[in-house]
Amino acid sequence: MNLPRFHKVWITAACAIFSLFFAISPIFAQSTQQTAAMTLNPQNPTITPGQTVNVVVSLSSSTPKQASYAKAVLQFDPEILEITDVVAGSIFCTYPTDSASYASDNTQGVIMVTGFSDGTTDCAYPQLTATQATFFTVQFRGRKAGASDLQFRYSGTNDVQNSAIMDNNSPTQFILVAPTNGEITVSSGVTPTTPIPQPPDDLGVSPLMLLITAGGGMILAIGIYAFIHRPRSFQSRVLVRD
Repeated sequence: MNLPRFHKVWITAACAIFSLFFAISPIFAQSTQQTAAMTLNPQNPTITPGQTVNVVVSLSSSTPKQASYAKAVLQFDPEILEITDVVAGSIFCTYPTDSASYASDNTQGVIMVTGFSDGTTDCAYPQLTATQATFFTVQFRGRKAGASDLQFRYSGTNDVQNSAIMDNNSPTQFILVAPTNGEITVSSGVTPTTPIPQPPDDLGVSPLMLLITAGGGMILAIGIYAFIHRPRSFQSRVLVRD
């Protein structure tokens, strides 16, 4: 079919626009699905060496979502902190402890916890809402003074070594937004104070100098007094002699 050149140009342009739309629509759809959050509470605690603190890793979603799977991979400085306990929450019915799903490594400085549900009657999908729900709790103990980041590994996809939350669609969709990291400060426990300068007891003058100064002042005062109040006969003799 022979079409005018003007019509061919518009048809070509329309096809290009539709092709571009269908190419980017899956990306756009995926980005709009990412409404779930993974947070730390407290986010920036301070402890002393030997002291422990419980940090709760929570899940939530700005738009209600049913989740089938979640994984948190959290890194820390093993020279500053060590893990002393990990307690699973009750969001998911299954928290596997095999090496591929769980790790608590004080040598590498990493904690990985995974939970999932299969949607059956005894293992229903949890509903994530704006209210934070406890995924798990990890207890850290301070080893020495310093600051340690609490950093989620995150790539925006469900990689083996990265944090993730998946919904219950078929196929499942990645719905985790970039988590907000935290930090634990291990303080030395000693608050430095600036001493207030105190004047010396003798005001910087030795007792001997004070005694000499006081004696000299007294002798001078007596001499002035005696000169002013000298006898008149002495004055007369002086005048006659002059």
